[in-house]
Amino acid sequence: SYGSTGHRTNVTFSKFKYKLQLLTTEFQQLQEKEQIAKREIEFLIQKRRNVEAEQQQKCAALHAELDTADELRLSLENK
Repeated sequence: SYGSTGHRTNVTFSKFKYKLQLLTTEFQQLQEKEQIAKREIEFLIQKRRNVEAEQQQKCAALHAELDTADELRLSLENK
């Protein structure tokens, strides 16, 4: 009877150990996925910043072009 209790304890411990290993592996995989997601988010944020900066430059160039066209129009109207 004592031997079977010891055997059950070993089986229970083995199951616990196996489940713990599974949880540990799953935790590590989730950490890796989290790191990948963080890198993706940082990349997308930087990409968005670059696009916004590019749009601001284009907008500034268009404003300058419009100002030049307005000045040219005014000078032609005054002639």
